[in-house]
Amino acid sequence: MLPTVLLVDDSPEQLSLLANLLKDEYEVKLATNGPRALHLAVRSPPDVIVLDVAMPGMDGYAVLECLKGDAATRSVPVLMLTAMEDEAAEQRGLELGAIDFLTKPVSAPRLKARLSNHVVMARADQALRRAHAELEQRVHERTAELRNLTAHQNCIKEEERKRIAREIHDELGGLLTGIKSYLSVAAQSGKGGEMIQPDPHLLEACALADSAMDTVRRVIADLRPSVLDQLGLWTALEWYGGQVEKHHGLCCEVTIDAACTEVALGPQCSIALFRIVQESLTNVVRHAGATHAALRARIEACELVIELQDDGCGIDTGRARSPNSWGLIGMNERVRYLGGELTVRGTPGKGTTVLIRMPMEMTYE
Repeated sequence: MLPTVLLVDDSPEQLSLLANLLKDEYEVKLATNGPRALHLAVRSPPDVIVLDVAMPGMDGYAVLECLKGDAATRSVPVLMLTAMEDEAAEQRGLELGAIDFLTKPVSAPRLKARLSNHVVMARADQALRRAHAELEQRVHERTAELRNLTAHQNCIKEEERKRIAREIHDELGGLLTGIKSYLSVAAQSGKGGEMIQPDPHLLEACALADSAMDTVRRVIADLRPSVLDQLGLWTALEWYGGQVEKHHGLCCEVTIDAACTEVALGPQCSIALFRIVQESLTNVVRHAGATHAALRARIEACELVIELQDDGCGIDTGRARSPNSWGLIGMNERVRYLGGELTVRGTPGKGTTVLIRMPMEMTYE
């Protein structure tokens, strides 16, 4: 298939001359003015354009500017022709996007050689663009597949956590409750029902049983807090903030705007947001050296916004972007799967801000 050349010149004689020179090696299209050239170029972009500079009405520079401003014709190589050797005119054409500049009268061998070179380069560039587009599409599809797989694995993990938490509650929790009951009776009873001084070892065993039951409750809550399933995300976040403050001494202020409480979040969105906040607060406790954290939820411009700020040392920007920061990567993947955006910003000595933005239409998933 012959390459296509669009010849643009207000002189019919010049067009005829150029067309006869190129007709054996190119499919030739002709235009005697700028508007006609633009129409032909946009409708069916040629492989190369030979464009006269001096034309009445719309000159070659104006045509070139329009060609380079249109996505359909931006990559088409343009050779400009002029009857004058003018360095300033050539510079202007090159600045506007022309790839070559020839002076009339141009010899046939020179014109053919220039056109051939630019067509080869243009076709190589088009092939590269297509390959790049195909690669981007494949990467996009692969990323979507991996994101779906990660989301599926998270769902399986959450279901397994729920199952384990239920079994611990029903089995181990029941056993510990029974043990505590027997120990309490043994500690308070003597022979024939006579009350005696409790054995210190039995009292200590009761205390250990109480501690074990508290540990079981904490493990169950870490695996799958029942408050999340029973009362929803907002109550769960308030509860978790209290747990962090109770067990780690970090002052955790939780503020939920009234508008948020009216949003019926889907279960997948709820657990994802809860896990992100949980991971963020865990990072604050372990790494930030903070004394205060503020968690706020609000509605902004059809988006659900959850923001966590602490007064710690401030996360290092390089660490936040590191490919080995698996916790942050997991948080980001959870948000992106639901169509949201996660931003982590740190200021040395002034703390870290974790910002989640979720489109409202995605919160029902």
